[in-house]
Amino acid sequence: MAQKAFELTDSNNDVCLSVLAAAYAETGVFEKAVEYQKKAIEWSGDSAKKEYEKRLEAYEHNKPWRE
Repeated sequence: MAQKAFELTDSNNDVCLSVLAAAYAETGVFEKAVEYQKKAIEWSGDSAKKEYEKRLEAYEHNKPWRE
């Protein structure tokens, strides 16, 4: 579902990309989670950047992000 949401936004939405990264992390595919979260950080505004960086740190330590 996260992949479909990302595709429906023409693949340029940082929120959908971050959700996709979370989905990958939740299923243990941390390499993809890190890749997509880094892109989400690049595309995000300053307000989301700190939150996204926290998520990235979790993924880099092979931990899913849960709220």
